[in-house]
Amino acid sequence: MLRFRNIDVSPSDPVETWSVEGLLTAIERGGIMDWRRVVAEVRADPAGEVALDLAEALELAEPSGAKQLLTHALAAAKQPLRGL
Repeated sequence: MLRFRNIDVSPSDPVETWSVEGLLTAIERGGIMDWRRVVAEVRADPAGEVALDLAEALELAEPSGAKQLLTHALAAAKQPLRGL
């Protein structure tokens, strides 16, 4: 179960309240349900605050499968829709 330290939000709060530190915690110690929530927010607004915070958190994160997955999801969300 994901837990935040040093920030005044809970993992059950909306992702947009997590900040860079919360997103970094989710990358490093979260699970698939946490990552799905992050990806959903990034897909909903690829140029928004969560996407910007995620990009910064990914720069700080240690190499991992989660980092690779979320890096790919962020890049995919920022790609314009093709074939429309």
